[in-house]
Amino acid sequence: YWYPVGGMQKFHDSLAENLKNLGGDLRCNTRVEKIEVKNGKAAGVRTSSGEFIEADQIIYAGDYKALVSTIVGEGIFPARQTERFQKAKLTESLFATYLGVNLPPEELQKKLQAHHTFWFPNYEVIFPDAESSPDVHQKMWVTANFFGEAGFAPAGKSTLVLQTYSAASWQNFWQNGSYDRPRTEAYRRMKEQVSRELVALAENFLPGLSSQIDFMEAGTPLSIQRFSLNSEGSSGGWCYDDRLSAVFKAPFLNTLKTPVPNLIAAGHYTVWPGGVISAALSGRFAANIALGKGILAPLSVNI
Repeated sequence: YWYPVGGMQKFHDSLAENLKNLGGDLRCNTRVEKIEVKNGKAAGVRTSSGEFIEADQIIYAGDYKALVSTIVGEGIFPARQTERFQKAKLTESLFATYLGVNLPPEELQKKLQAHHTFWFPNYEVIFPDAESSPDVHQKMWVTANFFGEAGFAPAGKSTLVLQTYSAASWQNFWQNGSYDRPRTEAYRRMKEQVSRELVALAENFLPGLSSQIDFMEAGTPLSIQRFSLNSEGSSGGWCYDDRLSAVFKAPFLNTLKTPVPNLIAAGHYTVWPGGVISAALSGRFAANIALGKGILAPLSVNI
């Protein structure tokens, strides 16, 4: 894996800065709840505060299952297509433990020898689901993301992120009962327990890690769903299995164009297989479609 210098936040900051330099208006913390369709065409968006923003063209980069149901409303997408997207399997979600450790970057670098290190306890393929055992994460692989001097820790300390596959529905939604309920104490205890389990796995290649932790926070699949609005906390859109993916069966492996005039889709649901690179590339494709160009046409800097 390759990462932007300064991490993904730096990448996002660069995109935001460029948008504003080109005259764009960036509206953070503004949730779009509806794309309104008038006279058979996408006419604008309605925010959670009730504000209507008119637009000649709309590029939607959010959850595709929400798009075909609640965002545009029932009956706009063909019923057969809506059903196919709603039933389509998604990529696995992730559990992440975020650590601040009392180890200098050069020491971690010497031990890890890379920014992205995987450790596999065996060759068993495990994808946690609602029926998986309480100790399933103890049997999983773990990956360590480490950015060295580019991290944001104080001098002599480091940041480290541990991740593995998980599922929002595991153990009755992480003992929370459902996604929508306020987080319970049982949920918080389970989140900490799994964090400790990932740290124990990481000690197979970072001995003594648990004794060096100054700070620990975690994000579950429910956290991903909450902050990114991806159904089930999906990490990469539609399932990578070509037999199950909703996009793999689409023409030219993409769903950029929608049945609604003036509405274009982008993001990791639109280009197979989903991920950071394909999601970024889909933005270029969507821009070219909006400009009436060929999908692979060079994109001018000043659009």
